[in-house]
Amino acid sequence: MYTAFYLTRRLGLRCRGIHYDNSISDQGKWEMLEWIEKELEIPIRVHRWSDQKTQANIRDGIRSMSVFGPRYVQAAFCRHCGYGIRASVASTMVQYGVHSVWGKHTYDVIPFQFCLNVNLFRFLTSSKGIDAFKYLLGRYDQATKVPSPGLPPRKLFFRKYGYPALLKPFDHLHNFAFFDFIAWDKEKMLDELNEAGVNTAFLIQSHTDCLVHKIYDRMLQNTWGAGQDEIHICNRVRTGQLTPEKGIEHIKEIRSREISTDFLRDIGLTPSEIDALFTIQDRTC
Repeated sequence: MYTAFYLTRRLGLRCRGIHYDNSISDQGKWEMLEWIEKELEIPIRVHRWSDQKTQANIRDGIRSMSVFGPRYVQAAFCRHCGYGIRASVASTMVQYGVHSVWGKHTYDVIPFQFCLNVNLFRFLTSSKGIDAFKYLLGRYDQATKVPSPGLPPRKLFFRKYGYPALLKPFDHLHNFAFFDFIAWDKEKMLDELNEAGVNTAFLIQSHTDCLVHKIYDRMLQNTWGAGQDEIHICNRVRTGQLTPEKGIEHIKEIRSREISTDFLRDIGLTPSEIDALFTIQDRTC
């Protein structure tokens, strides 16, 4: 939200918004998008796949990847969304001949350090090979419904993470990380947005609108003793963006938050499969 605010209100740029609807977000997402369209006058083009297929892909991914450990399971939660976002942006960049501006990460950066990629042969021949096959079929279907220039669906499985890349004729189009140029100061950003009439109460934690992030983060906490949100807070303390006292306060909030597993039940995971997610051990170290 702040990136869109700064580009239009501070720099006076005309922008086009791209949103990939992963169908697993809460109502806060639509409030954010409505504000951006109405107040900042940024038209937002929505790309989407299928609610039911997205949920089935997450379920099949969790079942097939959990046998390899938590660093693989993140792909089950996040990869479909990572592909959809990048494919939607890439197709728009090529269609209109424009650059893209991202927040903390760019189109070219894989924004999760824990995730490992499963060897395709090993993946299909594991004890969960049938679920793995269904998961890959789901990813192929997504790539046909949300296509990306430079990545035919058949090549999806032979690129690391299955993420698209722009072709050489479009090398002149760049992906910019906004916070490579503008200092990260969340308190200042929230103050500016509040002054602009935005209710930012729901923007305190990262991934505010994602229903599965908190579930996955708790899984990491149980596995290693710290989740991504806590590591993010620690990095902000190390770089001077937060005081140690404020960082500890944020971590206490993260530790005390309630985690609902209703989503996992709704997509078809059994109680025993859900319990297993929070006791999964790293088999790769």
